[in-house]
Amino acid sequence: MARRTFSAQQLQLFQHVNVSGMQNNQQYTVPDFLMIGPQRTGTTWLSRYLVQHPDVFIPAEKELYYFNYLMEQGALFHSTKLTWYLRKFEPSMRDFLRLNGMNLKMMGRLPKTSLDWFQYKKARVFGEATASYAAMDEGLIAEVLTLNPHIKIMMMVRNPIERAWSHAKKDLLKARKRSLKDVPFSEFSAFYQRDYQKRCGQYQSMIALWEKYVDKDCFLIQKFSDVKENPTKLFDRVCEFLEVTPMADSLMQHKQVVNPTQRTKLPQAHQALLESLFADEISYLQQQGWL
Repeated sequence: MARRTFSAQQLQLFQHVNVSGMQNNQQYTVPDFLMIGPQRTGTTWLSRYLVQHPDVFIPAEKELYYFNYLMEQGALFHSTKLTWYLRKFEPSMRDFLRLNGMNLKMMGRLPKTSLDWFQYKKARVFGEATASYAAMDEGLIAEVLTLNPHIKIMMMVRNPIERAWSHAKKDLLKARKRSLKDVPFSEFSAFYQRDYQKRCGQYQSMIALWEKYVDKDCFLIQKFSDVKENPTKLFDRVCEFLEVTPMADSLMQHKQVVNPTQRTKLPQAHQALLESLFADEISYLQQQGWL
C-alpha cells in the first residue's frame, strides 16, 4: 500500500469540513485505515501493538474524534479544520517520544521497532483509532469515504451485553473512582438506555451502514474474544489486511491487558435488562459466527 497524498484542491469536496488554512501547493497525507470500535471492544489493545509496526503510523493521540466533531461538538472534540486532522499523520519527534513512553509503560520495555526515528518517519501505512466512529451517522460515514474512497475499516465485534457492562464499569465506576455498591441500579439502567450506548451494541445497523459505503475487501470484522484467545492470529490478520509484514511473534513477546476495568460480576438485574435490549443482536451475531 502506497502513501496516499492529496492536494488542497482535491480536498475541497466536503459537506461539513472546514478547509480554511490549506495551502494549494502542499500535499496532505490522508488515513489509509480507521479502527472504528465500537468502544470497549479491543481497539486500544490493537492500536498499542499496531503502532509498534515499522510500516504503520498511528498518532500517539489515540482518540482523535475528528469526524464526530463535524456534527456533535463537545468537550472531547478539538477542531473542524481538515488541516488539524491531517497534521496528525505527519510523524513528529514529539509523537515518537510519546509512543516510546507508552510502550515502556505498557510492556516495561522499548520494542526495537519503536527506537528508530528514521524508520518511524518512513511509515507507509497511516491510520487512526477512534472507537466512537462505529456508531456514527450515515452522513459522516459518507464523509470518511469522500476523504479516501479506498480507506480500510476495522471493526471489533463483542457480545453487546459484555460490551455494555464493560463500558458502564469504565464510565460509572473506574472514571469516578466508585465501586458497584456505590451506584444505584437506576443509574446503570439510564446509562444502558442512552441512544449512543444502544447504538454501540446494534451491530446489524452499524455494519449495514458501513457496508453501504465500504467495499467488502476493505472492511475487516474481528472478534473481541480473539484478543484473549488468539491474539497472535488476530494481529497477523490485521497485518495481512493492511498489506504489511505479519509481526505478531516479535511484537507480542510480553502480552498485556490494556485499559482494564474492575473484575466485577454482572448482576442479574443488569443481565436481564441488557438481554431485553440486545436479544436480536445476540441472535444476529450468533448466526454470523461472531459469538
